[in-house]
Amino acid sequence: MLRVDRVDFGYGGPPVLRAVSLEVDPREVVCIVGPNGVGKTTLLRLIAGLLAPQGGSVRCFGNDPLLQRRADLARRLSYLPQDYRLTFPFTVAEVVLMGRYPHRAPGLLALETQDDLDRADAAMRRCDVLELANRRFDEISGGERRRALLAQAFCQETDLVLLDEPTSSLDPAHAITVFEALCAETRDRDASALVVTHDLNLAARFSDRLVVLHGAEVVIAGPPTDVLRAPETAAAFSCDLHVGTLPGTDTPFVVPR
Repeated sequence: MLRVDRVDFGYGGPPVLRAVSLEVDPREVVCIVGPNGVGKTTLLRLIAGLLAPQGGSVRCFGNDPLLQRRADLARRLSYLPQDYRLTFPFTVAEVVLMGRYPHRAPGLLALETQDDLDRADAAMRRCDVLELANRRFDEISGGERRRALLAQAFCQETDLVLLDEPTSSLDPAHAITVFEALCAETRDRDASALVVTHDLNLAARFSDRLVVLHGAEVVIAGPPTDVLRAPETAAAFSCDLHVGTLPGTDTPFVVPR
């Protein structure tokens, strides 16, 4: 699905990313973690073709995202950034239906089909925003907006989903629901997801692999529990992490100490 090979990038000062490499395979949820300001969002923007690497290469489905037509790329890759602003008073349903735009017939007058509406309803149901369908997007809470935007990404039905802090502003129950829906989405459609998150517990519980960024580099990557127990991860977060399992289950949890 995705291969990032020794990518370098900077904004004119010290490098933000240096020789960063990672891969994402089909049906895989990979979480990128690390302290603030280590280039996690920049990495997603490079993968989405919004920035050009200054060294190395990015390949989505074997192709450079910068060289693909945006409409073609949008049929296979969706990107949910941290900040998403709309100035027009769209309803939640209209925002979610924007995810179907890359799949519509060419032409400004192409309207959504019944199939588009059905897929949007299914995505809103999966993200628990169906009852908000007719509400204005700018009048719902921050957490509800995040869930509506995730529904838009699901409605787009791409092979690779890039999510930047998808559970920010969400209460714990809805944060778990979002990751459960994400795992179901990848499993049901043979899709993949690359997720930037600061929630180590959700990353430990739901990801197939963790990638830790620190000092502009990938310092460790691998199975979540192994990565969270590694000294490189403690050094990246400047604190020791206690990793255990919930009583009577194999569900991991993480507590800084």
